[in-house]
Amino acid sequence: MHEIVKYSPLFYDANGVFHKNEWTSCSEIGKSFDGKKLTTEEYFTTENNYILAMCEIIRVTGSAHMTVEYLEKDELWIEQRMKTSKIREQDLLLLPTALKVKQGDRLSISEFSEVARLCLREYLYGEFVDINYRLRIIFGYDYYMSIESDLDNGMLKSIANKHSLYLDPR
Repeated sequence: MHEIVKYSPLFYDANGVFHKNEWTSCSEIGKSFDGKKLTTEEYFTTENNYILAMCEIIRVTGSAHMTVEYLEKDELWIEQRMKTSKIREQDLLLLPTALKVKQGDRLSISEFSEVARLCLREYLYGEFVDINYRLRIIFGYDYYMSIESDLDNGMLKSIANKHSLYLDPR
């Protein structure tokens, strides 16, 4: 299992502890980190980088669909949280997907991209697989994307770096 992150390897110490004040959630839009305010644009750039990296990994493995192997969601919480979202208009566009997706669903790559955005925005927690190509993608908290596949470290690192992300050095 490998993790793709937005956190630069330069800021990890010898024990694998990250030592930079950095945002970890879309709910932090507008807050300052090391004297720099997280803007909506910066948030969306990072989120899009994750989606692009994820889509490239899926393409490289030859997968066409991802299956929802495990899903945690609370529809009432989703609807309540969207009311206070800092990116409400964009979140509301994803509401039908959030309410519709369920464990066992087989998702096209475009459908999976929407579900991935919901995971990155912490509306859902999910684990996704393409058994035919032995690919597993898990979105964790704090902007960690775990990948389990036959792709080697060099390929994963190359894809991550191409999209301004990193292969977790820990």
